[in-house]
Amino acid sequence: MDRRAKVELFEQIRREYEHGGGTIRGIAKKLGIHRRMVREAVLRAVPVERKTPVRERPKLEPAMAFIDAILEADRKAHRQPWDQLISFVRLVHREAANAQESFVKYGPEASDNSTAKEQERIAGEILAHLEDGGKLGSFVLFTHKSWGQFLEQTKVNNARPRLPEHFHALRQLFRLKGLREDLGARWDRQVAILGTARSSEWASTLRRP
Repeated sequence: MDRRAKVELFEQIRREYEHGGGTIRGIAKKLGIHRRMVREAVLRAVPVERKTPVRERPKLEPAMAFIDAILEADRKAHRQPWDQLISFVRLVHREAANAQESFVKYGPEASDNSTAKEQERIAGEILAHLEDGGKLGSFVLFTHKSWGQFLEQTKVNNARPRLPEHFHALRQLFRLKGLREDLGARWDRQVAILGTARSSEWASTLRRP
């Protein structure tokens, strides 16, 4: 293989490795080349000029699997934060899609000064209480002060929540609100720091269910 062809092959290998998500073994099989050449392309942008043929190094073969594992771990370490961010975005999108029917049917609302995760917990407690056959009478609300405050701060269909499905919708509302807040915070730490818009500049488009 002449040098120009080898340089082009190295570029193809690096594209497959860095952007195609391929493994050393998979790239070697796909391109019909030895894994040794794939490792060389990953470590160097261009092939090293050699005046003599590459000698076989059988003594290194037992260590090749270990070397492959190190290179693969390094690649995944750099991609992991971005893969997790993408997974987080998909989770928020999935939760929003799953909640749409409930939001349209019941129109859950809450005051802006409530803490999403705490309110999600309270909604879950009340929902479990009602599903167990409990009622939201005066004594129950007296012994659960946070429940009474929750009822004062929330609405479904412009009225006080009272049915299990109401609290299910409210729990979905607060869960989605908490996820969006967490996503915004992560965006600012991971993406906005690179010079893109901060989450506060597009968060308003995500506030409504």
